[in-house]
Amino acid sequence: CLYSLSVHAEGKPAMTRAMRLIESYRKVRKLVAGTPVKLGVLLQSTLGHWSRVDREIEPWQRTIRIDGEEARFCPLDPGFQQYIREVVRLIAAEKPVMIMGDDDIRGYSGGKLECFCPLHVAAFNQMTGMSLTSQELRQKVSDGKAGDEVLESFVKLHRKTVCDFASLIRQ
Repeated sequence: CLYSLSVHAEGKPAMTRAMRLIESYRKVRKLVAGTPVKLGVLLQSTLGHWSRVDREIEPWQRTIRIDGEEARFCPLDPGFQQYIREVVRLIAAEKPVMIMGDDDIRGYSGGKLECFCPLHVAAFNQMTGMSLTSQELRQKVSDGKAGDEVLESFVKLHRKTVCDFASLIRQ
């Protein structure tokens, strides 16, 4: 049996909500103790499925979608990475029979490609030796065709971001 925990950062401090979720897991674990039920955790939402709408948010970098709108927290932000690392560590310390990740670990939000934030643009420019702005990169990716150097490099960075974030969780 998987207990669903939506651990995307919400509110400020984000750890307050995360601790409430972990406490809810503990309560369910106590309820099933002594039964044949083996309790695992579904990390239902890590990056989140939608744009953040909280009134108070952590000061972490937000993703920038291809339309230029801010959305979720960027998986390259060190503060957000530390939050996810700590939440997963605390969940793992509860010794669930398994931890499964949700499909929100991806590079798009609200059906729109991301991320074109300063952290991703800097990583893209470092990887390619280019010096594009966020707006220029969004335009080139939007206009790109299969085989286009900018588009192919963006896809490579996109995949690396997703894999690195998943690896962060596995640590």
